[in-house]
Amino acid sequence: MCAPSTLGAVGRTPVAGPLNTLAVWLWLGWIANYYLAALLGIVLWFSGWTQSLAALVALAAFLVVVPPKAGYPWLSRTLGKWIMRRAMDYFALTVEFKNRQALTDAKTPLIFALEPHDVLPVSMGAFHFSLDWIPGHKCAGLVTSAVFALPGMKSIYSILSARSVDRETFSRLLKAGRSCCFCPGGVQEVMHLRRSDEVVLFLNARLGFARLALRHKTPVVPCFTFGLSKTYSHLFMRGRLAERIARAIGFLPGVFWGLWNIPFGPPRSSKLAVVVGEPIPMPSDLLDGEPSNEAILAYHAQFIQAMTALYEKHKAEHGMEHVTLRII
Repeated sequence: MCAPSTLGAVGRTPVAGPLNTLAVWLWLGWIANYYLAALLGIVLWFSGWTQSLAALVALAAFLVVVPPKAGYPWLSRTLGKWIMRRAMDYFALTVEFKNRQALTDAKTPLIFALEPHDVLPVSMGAFHFSLDWIPGHKCAGLVTSAVFALPGMKSIYSILSARSVDRETFSRLLKAGRSCCFCPGGVQEVMHLRRSDEVVLFLNARLGFARLALRHKTPVVPCFTFGLSKTYSHLFMRGRLAERIARAIGFLPGVFWGLWNIPFGPPRSSKLAVVVGEPIPMPSDLLDGEPSNEAILAYHAQFIQAMTALYEKHKAEHGMEHVTLRII
């Protein structure tokens, strides 16, 4: 077995300088942009600055009609790369690989199952292909389809190689040889952000990714992010109604705030550390075609076991020895 290796901002502290903050705002501050632009429009209207207001309205109209992939892939190689590299400094993000060589040597795409979701799974940026931390794997980040319905946000996320997390897109990417990173617990985990002494992962009912992994013979790699709880404060709705709304729109109703306490703004500049486990091997007796329910359940159980072991082994070194992992 290869020795663990760590990449990224090793031994450094988060840097929230102007350029890093701008990059993170372009990536994660779009909801705040909407209401701040509306407030600016009101100010311009009552101030009589009609030309400036017209320019703002024109920009908004452009963001509505511009195709999500306008300028792609050139913008992905330039603006996308700049945003991701600045964001990594903003979070002083490190990635520890338990066996990086096993990932590099994989002959098939990989599914990086990243937990927890928390308010926003911002550590997914660690898997952006421009960082080249996993040679041979051009990884797509799979996120809620809701972001691709919002002007401006849809373009930025497309530039950053994000795709919808729906089953059809997931399967198409794996068939095309693309590795994928996603949060299997999803927005359901946000409903359980109540206690500081536990991390809740909503995984027991998430069998779909195990089915896809076996169908396409793409191993799942368990990954865990330490430090996410410090990026945002939050106040969310609870109960069945909130759960139904979250499933419909891809977001849990509520409010969250991070940098400068701006509602729905970018996250705080806080240290993040991602630990990447080893690929969970395919069953030796796996046949082509649709996997059996027994095979899906067995592979899913292996994933749960590997994710639990990953967290328990590394929680103390990241200051979370008092935090219990609960999988529901």
